[in-house]
Amino acid sequence: MNFKDLAELKAKLTEIKNKGFIENHREGDNGGVGRTLEDEMDISENNLKKGDFIIGTEGVELKSQRRKASSRITLSTKEPEWIFNKFDVIRKTGYKDKKGRTGLKITLNTSDFNSKGYKLKIDENKISIIHKVLGEICFFDTKKLIEIIKEKLGENMLFVIADTNKKNDKEYYHFVEAIYFSQFDEDAFKKMIKDGKVIWEFRLHLKSDTAIRDHGSGFRVNRKYLPEMYKKRITLLF
Repeated sequence: MNFKDLAELKAKLTEIKNKGFIENHREGDNGGVGRTLEDEMDISENNLKKGDFIIGTEGVELKSQRRKASSRITLSTKEPEWIFNKFDVIRKTGYKDKKGRTGLKITLNTSDFNSKGYKLKIDENKISIIHKVLGEICFFDTKKLIEIIKEKLGENMLFVIADTNKKNDKEYYHFVEAIYFSQFDEDAFKKMIKDGKVIWEFRLHLKSDTAIRDHGSGFRVNRKYLPEMYKKRITLLF
């Protein structure tokens, strides 16, 4: 479903809120809150280049989260440009996870080296992932990364928060808050990286001698910082 304007979107969200707790539309907890909201908004899988649905002529990315969730919001999972061989990096700087696999599952920001010796560095042209012994191991072209994130977020984002309840091993969602963000701010985004508010996470482990499993390495941000990424915000539900 697409919407002609924000008033129509707000009316739909109010209708969903007034339903109270809605049973998870997906088996298990993974992705349930997002899939349930998409179903309630009549958003089906589509081939939109920007966003998940349209308001007027503008693409809008839909993000949702449980109120008590501590996980960060994913902004981009673009693969960096590697200077070193990725296998060698994981072998040299990784560690054994709980399943005995050599992995590299760490969080990086620009403030300082983490416990595994990694940090981010940003300048006008690139964002580098630095190891304190190996040096720069990979990087992103800053301009290209921002273009990808803008395309992913569609310049506009609807962020919805849900209260949760469990009954008979089933999870239920009450969609109670919604904020519409618009006009993605490139300069603010770069400053957020410099300030350590936008982080990079590696989620890698060696699957074999010839294969690497990536569980979603990417740039992420805590939802409390989302307003800083946009020039405008409108509260639709509260």
